[in-house]
Amino acid sequence: MWNLRFDTRHKSPNEKSHGNNASYRLLLLLSGDVHSNPGPNSSKKSIDICHINARSLRTYDRETCSYLKFEEIESHVIHSMHSDIVCISETWLDSSIPDNAVEIPDYSIHRNDRNRHGGGVAVYVTNGLTVKRRPDLEHYDCESVWLEIITERKCLLLGTYYRPPISQGNRNNIVDSFTVKLHAILLTAIATNPDCLLVVGDFNDRCRQWDDGHSNSEMGLV
Repeated sequence: MWNLRFDTRHKSPNEKSHGNNASYRLLLLLSGDVHSNPGPNSSKKSIDICHINARSLRTYDRETCSYLKFEEIESHVIHSMHSDIVCISETWLDSSIPDNAVEIPDYSIHRNDRNRHGGGVAVYVTNGLTVKRRPDLEHYDCESVWLEIITERKCLLLGTYYRPPISQGNRNNIVDSFTVKLHAILLTAIATNPDCLLVVGDFNDRCRQWDDGHSNSEMGLV
């Protein structure tokens, strides 16, 4: 799990801009552990964003008679860390599970399900934020949810992804296909001129160490 903060305030005169007077920050978080560092709460001067690989929101624990992972997310991430946006990969949900079965009070949920045996993504957004789903950025062959978060001063484009592991025999073609689709989507997203572009998720990139420069990246990201 990791947490980051998006500053919603106006840019200062000294802040650098890149292309069309917008500052683009693209963060591709590949598989691996990133330590959380949420920092102090700063009201609505910033938006706190968290990503979690859940491996099923509906895992039932017979000993406690509860859905442990979902309750942990609600208790720790929402109530303790006060995250405004919670991005989740590997939800393991399908259409037989309605939104109200995984709802969190005062948060909207935006889903892209695969099935109850794997995959899927979802994003929880606090009701205090204006959010718009961007299906034009969601490729039918990618497990993703794209949202446009609008504040009084800035616009954030947020993409949440899950790329499943690939068998060795099919690796090259499938990886190339995914990166081509992702690249095209990012170009489309950048063309809309957001103040911030953020891509998060579990890409199963299988790097041996987080800080090794991704020299072993199967996605070719170095």
